Amino acid sequence: MGIRIQPKEIEIPKDNPFQHDLLGRRQSIEVFSHLLSDIEGPCVLSLDGDWGAGKTTFLGMWSQYLKNQQFIVVEFNAWATDFSEDPFVALSTEITNQLSAYGDESFRQKVVLAKNAATKVLVRAIPAAIKVGTAGLLDLSPLIGTALSEAMASYTEERVVRYTEAQNSIEGFRKSLEEMAVSLTTSTGSKPLVVIIDELDRCRPTYAIELLEVTKHLFAVDNIIFVLATNKTALAHSVKALYGYEFDAEGYLRRFFDLDLRLPEPQRDSFTRAMINAIQLDTYFNRTLDRSVSTEKGTIDSILVHIFHMSNLSLRSIAQALHRFGLVYASLGNRSRALIAMATVALIIRTIDLSLYYRFIRNEVSDEDVINQINAKLIPSDTKHANVVFESLVIEAARNNHSYEGKDYSSPLLRYYQGLVEKANGQPMTPDIEYARSVIQMVQYHTMNFNHQSEFKYAVERIELISSSLISPLTSEDSSS
Repeated sequence: MGIRIQPKEIEIPKDNPFQHDLLGRRQSIEVFSHLLSDIEGPCVLSLDGDWGAGKTTFLGMWSQYLKNQQFIVVEFNAWATDFSEDPFVALSTEITNQLSAYGDESFRQKVVLAKNAATKVLVRAIPAAIKVGTAGLLDLSPLIGTALSEAMASYTEERVVRYTEAQNSIEGFRKSLEEMAVSLTTSTGSKPLVVIIDELDRCRPTYAIELLEVTKHLFAVDNIIFVLATNKTALAHSVKALYGYEFDAEGYLRRFFDLDLRLPEPQRDSFTRAMINAIQLDTYFNRTLDRSVSTEKGTIDSILVHIFHMSNLSLRSIAQALHRFGLVYASLGNRSRALIAMATVALIIRTIDLSLYYRFIRNEVSDEDVINQINAKLIPSDTKHANVVFESLVIEAARNNHSYEGKDYSSPLLRYYQGLVEKANGQPMTPDIEYARSVIQMVQYHTMNFNHQSEFKYAVERIELISSSLISPLTSEDSSS
């Protein structure tokens, strides 16, 4: 079996959409669904969440749950359709195509009528006389005096006619859309049609804003609820890119949404543990001949869970980082050194602050700089053991990275903690002194029990996928294990 480059999407079983729920989303989905069943009239609802916060998975589970509750749901991926020049065409086509599978012959006929009405909107809403207006008026030499006035009058009249036709065709489309929705609602026991639009914040700015405008002004009819997954901050940037950075983007966006929901904060520790299991590190660790894995693995798991839990990283960033970790170990033969402790340190620093990571591996910043900058990006926590282990490993990483280049290294971070302990000699133990003692003892433990000499350098090569150990041929023992 090959190695997956992209993390696999979470499976959402039809009979139990929450079976693989890693973030405890069920309660929120049940509450939101109850809200949808009570809404009357047209509604455009936003589900706001940061990029990588798990909106797509949330929508997938919500969509399946709604279907299980006898809602009719249309799913529309905005990003997958932004190659289209016209979001109205894309959205109307997806809605009518997906609804063609429902209902009886009478309902399907209403779907056909809605589709035909959408086609008329497309034809009649094309700006009038573009070719004539452009070709004639860009070359003014043949058009002088009365001829020019007549051409302008004719052009204006044609545009008025086209505008009237466009208005009529839009009203015809909205009427046929509403008749279709009413028929559908009657067949589902008064449940509205739900149209879920995902990936809006990944679209081209022009397409994203046009899709919002089309949804609100052309599709907002009784018995249809639109749920748009958004990142309001990213959308606001798109609006300002179109209309200028002094424009009130937030106020503009509020016009499009009748109701705002916020994606609940995830249970990040559960997600990280599930991802560690999903990348199947145990498969490698069970077959490797490197015995150090058995003593280091449990501690490393706890560090990854703790640090990522306390960070402000998106779930997508965490998943991508851990997937890279799994990719490295899936590529190693049985006889390769695991370097698990140093690889974990490299992965965490790389994921939280890429610039800091590259400066650290070039020995341009100290271990103390790394810890100070990493801690500035973490939420303070009362859980100290994982921090102690991580800091002691950063000290080891800095030391053996310098050793690889033939340089002696006196750790500023270790000297700082040693100074705290020396100054407190004979004084009552404080939390800071206790923490400093713990880090010093952990460094001593690593020095006595593990040979990390130059391991950080080799671990970095693996994380960057430039290590020769990743292309060494498997031995017969490797392949048979």
